[in-house]
Amino acid sequence: MFGLVLNVTNKKPIKSAQILVVPSTYRYKPFDEKINASILNELKTNTNGLFSFDHKPGKYRLIVSAENYIPTSKTITIHASKLKEVTISLKKLRTSRGYIGNIETMELHKKDCPWLALMNEKNKKEFDSIKDAKKEDFNGCYHCLKKQDTG
Repeated sequence: MFGLVLNVTNKKPIKSAQILVVPSTYRYKPFDEKINASILNELKTNTNGLFSFDHKPGKYRLIVSAENYIPTSKTITIHASKLKEVTISLKKLRTSRGYIGNIETMELHKKDCPWLALMNEKNKKEFDSIKDAKKEDFNGCYHCLKKQDTG
C-alpha cells in the first residue's frame, strides 16, 4: 500500500507526518497501557509526503498526525489482488499552542496528538494551558502528555 499526506489548502506534501496503523475495529480507550500493542505499524512520511506499508488483506484504520496540523483518521481496505493507494489531507491548526480535553474521559491532549482523530467533536474542550485543564481535573494523555498522565 502506498500513501500520500498533503496540506489540504495548498496541496503540498507534508514531510515527517506520523501514521499509526491500527485494526479498523480499534477504539481508543483512555489510560490504556496496551495502546502500543494495538498499533500494528508506526510510519513517517518522507520528504515528498509519501509512505508505504505491507499488511495482509483486511480493513485498517490509519491515524495521521503532523506538527501544527489537525490529526485525522481514515479507514482503508486492502485487497489481495490490488495495490492500494490512498491520499490523506491534513488541515493546518490555527495556532500551534493549546490543548484539547475530552469532557467524557477527562483526558487532555496536545492539539496535534494523533488520538484526537478518534475523539467525538461534541466531547472536545479547548484549553490555553495544562494548568487551566488541571484546575478542571483533566489528566494528561498517555501518548502525548506522559508527564501529566497520572493514571
